Amino acid sequence: MNPLHLLNGKETFGVSFPMKVRSLILELSEILDIEINKLDKSIDSLKLLDIALYHKQNLIDEDFINSNLMRIEAYLGEVFIQNYGGTWQVDYNEKFNIYIPFVSINGKKISFYPYVMENLLEQEIPDIRFCFRMAMPHGHPS
Repeated sequence: MNPLHLLNGKETFGVSFPMKVRSLILELSEILDIEINKLDKSIDSLKLLDIALYHKQNLIDEDFINSNLMRIEAYLGEVFIQNYGGTWQVDYNEKFNIYIPFVSINGKKISFYPYVMENLLEQEIPDIRFCFRMAMPHGHPS
């Protein structure tokens, strides 16, 4: 029996993920009560996610994370792309029968979801900025 992938059971939108990014970010802004124009894809805007998640921390459980992980992934990826470049790509993992979205830059694959899941599940205070920095490839400023 194969161990489960972190994304098993979560909607990753398959090869359509890159086309869904805009709507996922809009949904994230509504869920976290952040005005969409404030999610301007700047590094500083990540603090808004931290504040909003902190205020909703009593709602953060596995269901919340499962429902919103790809929305957070979409926003973090867009922040990365806007500030450092790259493009959205999607890989199919045959072993786990799952599509995995990531940002591709200079041959590197960048995913934020492992750090976001761990942070939201294990930390008392959400720190999305830390998750963003952890996913940064070596050689990129953070």
